[in-house]
Amino acid sequence: MFIVIPGWFITFCTFPGIVSHEIGHRLFCDLAGVPVYKIRYFIFFSKTAGCVIHRRTSRLKHVFFITMGPFILNSVLSFLFFLPFAGFMHTQIYYGFRFSLIAYLVLGWIASTMAFNAFPSNQDLKNLKEVLPEYANRRKHFYTIWICYLIFRLCSALEPLTGFLYALFMLLISSGFMWLVLF
Repeated sequence: MFIVIPGWFITFCTFPGIVSHEIGHRLFCDLAGVPVYKIRYFIFFSKTAGCVIHRRTSRLKHVFFITMGPFILNSVLSFLFFLPFAGFMHTQIYYGFRFSLIAYLVLGWIASTMAFNAFPSNQDLKNLKEVLPEYANRRKHFYTIWICYLIFRLCSALEPLTGFLYALFMLLISSGFMWLVLF
């Protein structure tokens, strides 16, 4: 038996990750020199949780990095926010330190939401797919980006499971890093 969780509830609980997802689009638009016309970091009770409207670009490199910007940014931020949380877990286990549990739980929640919302949305992937046929003659870039598109499309089809598993993966990576640093 599956429990159905309403989309608005997931959106509300993961809003830090949604905001950083949209910041990822904005950051890579700025790096590519693509003008942004409108940005909504968080839209409550909407089918789209946030949006960045920018000028259409036909350069495959720009479209690819604007699409994958949230994955790159949210992965880095998730790793960085999970570090103190992972360090807290290790020090509690081995040394019995009593730190502010609430602060570490908040950091863990923020890191989880960033990992959960790292994957490109269906609209992001649609934008990438629209420019792919124009570059079919450049085999090296075309096939590499097509493979990335297919992988992220599969992840998108399996949401929210992939977001949850990616958050666990980022926690394990951060924990492994902290274990190497602390011991």
